[in-house]
Amino acid sequence: MFCLAVHVLGAAALLSGLAVAAQFAPVWQLGTDDEDSAPFSQESFFSNIAPGSPVLKDDDYYFAGAYPAPVGGVAANENIAFFERAVTEGDPQDRIHFPLTAAQASPTSRLRITVDLFGGGAWINGSQPGFSKHHVAVTFNGLAVGNRDGI
Repeated sequence: MFCLAVHVLGAAALLSGLAVAAQFAPVWQLGTDDEDSAPFSQESFFSNIAPGSPVLKDDDYYFAGAYPAPVGGVAANENIAFFERAVTEGDPQDRIHFPLTAAQASPTSRLRITVDLFGGGAWINGSQPGFSKHHVAVTFNGLAVGNRDGI
């Protein structure tokens, strides 16, 4: 599994006449950087279509917020046990749904996404664990904003 986090870059501040460098502040984090997949559910071997459900185990994870129909309002963060611990060849995607404030979603806002993969998910000759390369594609509202190959 992985630990995934989104941070937003805060505005520079003036303190006693000295400029203070802008720093990223957490927006959300899913998982803990402890190499433990236990809080998540075992992955399925099929992909579901979006938008998924905040109350069922599927490829979608919902943080609390207001979403378009058919999801609507989600009062509390989805149970982490409903989110799959891994992506697989047969189920190669996970979608994480989260609201942003108007300031966080502004055209001048800068977001940083951190993905911590572990375990590799590959088997060599069917018996030995190995580490494979992964492709991570990031989209916001269906618009591609970043890709990393060979992670």
